[in-house]
Amino acid sequence: MKKISALLPLLLVLASVAAAQEGGRRGSMTPPANPDKPPTRTVVLTATTGSLSVVSPPGARVVITRISDKRRIEETVPEGAMQAIFNNLAPGQYRVESSLEGHTPRSGQVTIIRNQVSPLDLSLKPITHRIAIQTNAGNGELRYGLPGGALDRIARFDDSGRAVIDEIEEGKYEIEIRAEDLSYRPRKEQIAVSKTRTEFKFDLERKLSETPFFASWNNLKEWDAPKGWTTQGRFLVINEPGLVLPPLEDYRYYQDTDLIAVVNIKQGEAQFILRARDKQNFYRIRIIAHTNNTGELRATLVRQGRERDLTPAAVPIQTLPDGLLNRDLEIVLQAKANRICVKIIDSQTANEFLGAMLDPSQALAIGAPGLAGAAGAQTEVKQFIARKLSGPTQCEPQ
Repeated sequence: MKKISALLPLLLVLASVAAAQEGGRRGSMTPPANPDKPPTRTVVLTATTGSLSVVSPPGARVVITRISDKRRIEETVPEGAMQAIFNNLAPGQYRVESSLEGHTPRSGQVTIIRNQVSPLDLSLKPITHRIAIQTNAGNGELRYGLPGGALDRIARFDDSGRAVIDEIEEGKYEIEIRAEDLSYRPRKEQIAVSKTRTEFKFDLERKLSETPFFASWNNLKEWDAPKGWTTQGRFLVINEPGLVLPPLEDYRYYQDTDLIAVVNIKQGEAQFILRARDKQNFYRIRIIAHTNNTGELRATLVRQGRERDLTPAAVPIQTLPDGLLNRDLEIVLQAKANRICVKIIDSQTANEFLGAMLDPSQALAIGAPGLAGAAGAQTEVKQFIARKLSGPTQCEPQ
């Protein structure tokens, strides 16, 4: 396809030449030579003058100068066209120059012959630059494209927050900066690339969730909850798979998180979400209740919908002899750095369980708390509070 596209300008010239020469052989009448007459898009041949067809991109300014007397004629290649045509030229030598903003100019020399079209290819090569964009947010993604169009070209920011684009043409571009750290808000800007403007710097606004979040289940539509989830008075009943995150963005950027909930596991397990970027990227904490008064704690990392265990894969819950089913349990989940600490308190006996799990990769450093459900499980949620964690987790030495 690239080879065919490259040949198109030459084919157009040849077609114009053939049509004009055919007209000349048929004895078509043409006006006399007039160098001051504006050039046209159609080749016109006469017995005393010739024509010139110059291949250049739309918008290019094409200037021809007759060498013998320095007489000049100029034309701009029309939008949608690929060539400029000059008619009624006296035979002789001409210098031809083509220029367009953002392109390297070209020139050439051509001989005009009576009753012939002289073709000249002055295709222009865009001027390109190596540009760099600096931000304060570290790793991330840079999307860019032409104003009003799709931002379908992508570059990456490195650890220092620097993205480099090679061989980008001069002109205006729209860009969007998205940091991997979700506490930084995305930013859209417009840049103008030129010989003197190749370095750009944009700082992103950072917002961490500082205000405590108190869940209310008055309107589950605001939560975008699964259809099977219901409310009973002030309680939320989770009875099918799915997950919910706080409906307001202000509560989706907790870094060190302290989550407190009161739940009653009727069947199966209770699930909690930490540091969710969205519904495809989060930590899932599972408190699994068995019918023989035993239980286990599991935690997984979900990235792009794929799930893997944290370390260790499972922790037995052995310090709650009355089990986990049909009892009000106070759950305290704390996330700091790569550690997740889980504390379970039996509200009736005050017995406690304390367990910790690690994500060696620390894949998610910030995000939203939430709740999730599992197939065959049913849990009542009586309280759900999230807030910023101050100090160490309960699993660390005080």
